[in-house]
Order: sequence, then C-alpha cells, then structure tokens
Amino acid sequence: MLATGIPQLARSLHDELDRTAGGFLWEFLEKNWVRLWPDGVADAKVVERLVRRRAALQLAEIGGSAEGVEPISSVAGLEYYTYPPLHSRGFKLGHIIQRKQLAADIRVVLTPHCHLTIQQAQTEPRAKYVLTIKTSDAKSLIGDTKRADAKSSDILKREKKLRGWATPPSGQDVGFPEGRFWFLPAFLDIPHCYCDFQQLETIPYADIASGFTSIASLTPPFAESLQSCFLAYYSGVGIPNIKPESITSLLD
Repeated sequence: MLATGIPQLARSLHDELDRTAGGFLWEFLEKNWVRLWPDGVADAKVVERLVRRRAALQLAEIGGSAEGVEPISSVAGLEYYTYPPLHSRGFKLGHIIQRKQLAADIRVVLTPHCHLTIQQAQTEPRAKYVLTIKTSDAKSLIGDTKRADAKSSDILKREKKLRGWATPPSGQDVGFPEGRFWFLPAFLDIPHCYCDFQQLETIPYADIASGFTSIASLTPPFAESLQSCFLAYYSGVGIPNIKPESITSLLD
C-alpha cells in the first residue's frame, strides 16, 4: 500500500482541505457574515454546502507549482471522468452508459439535467425519452496510416497531432464534416472513442434504466462542452462564398 503513494496522497489532500476550508471560513465568511446574512440567522447546511463546493472547485481547478498556486491549464485523460458517478439514482447530462447485453455499445446522455431530475415521491423524471449519442472507435476513425505517422514523428509533431485529434470540435483530420466528433479518452471500460453527432438515438427512459449501466460521468466543463459542440453542429448555417471581385474596394 505504501508503494502506491496513496497514504501520502490522502494526507496531502487532508492538509489541503484544511487550508482551503479553514482559510475561506475565517478569512471571508467571518468578515462578511453580517452582510451575507443580514437577519443574523444562517442555515448551517447552507454554510456547509458553500464551503464544500468552494473547496471542491479550488482543489479541482487550482494546482501548486514552483511559482506558487495557479490555475490548471491541462489535464490527464482520466480527469474527464467521475467514477463511479456521483448520482447513483437516474441519469444526467454527460453520463456515460453501456448496454448490459453488448459491452461495445457505449453512449453518452445528451438530455439536459433539468429534464432528467427525479422529483420527490417519483420514480422517473418528467422526460419520458432520453437522447443518447453513440460512440465510434477512435483508432478506426483516425486510421492506421495517420496514427503510425504521428507515432514515428518527433515529439512536438506527435503531441500536436494528439492535441488536434482530442480537442473539440473535431477537425477534418478526424472526419467530415468538421465538428462531427467529440473525443472521449480511454478510461477503464471506455476505449479511446469519439461521440458521433450523426449517430443519435432517443430511447424510452424505462429502457435506459433497465438495459444500460451508468459506468462514469463527464465532469464539468466537459459535459457542457459536449452539449455546446452538439448544439453548434446542428445550428450551423451555410452561406454562399462571396465573390472576391465584388469587395476589392476593401484593399483601397
């Protein structure tokens, strides 16, 4: 266990949580208590959620370096995901689901959170159908030739290729039309794959609940990025090319 570094990581996280939560409590909340709650009465549960939410965001989005604390600008592929999903009941935007009888059938839920919320005393959400996006194998889409070329290139060219294939919206190097694909990095049962905006399927909620398992969920802002790219893909408007000779006065 010691060789894994997990005990040391646990202690480091514990100390970081103490600093993050303690600093916020005493440096901000104490000084602004009266202004935040003018009636002098604060719900302890609200304060607790506020502290926990800020601590979670700060730990996730800010890292330490030799220069001090600064925003995290790049992440590893596994940081796209929360596993297991925080919401064990029902499904949410960004939930990655796998068909129970066909492990290769992996999809992502595109229906917004609000339509999938299960209200008190209810067993199902108001949405009777769930919009899902199917995935396609990334290695097959990119092709052996392109992958071999990138693998044999110098490190700068290789990293540029990998970033290009992984950064949404997808470019022509992945497939046409541009913006059709959204990359999912490999993680546990999820292989490197692309969400394909041309492969959508609406499934009754009851069938999703009985026929699929939620294997992970996309963390913010990745779930929102997927939704945004999906909307952009289907809201695109094509226009004719303008004749260059009709605007030559722009050069005068």
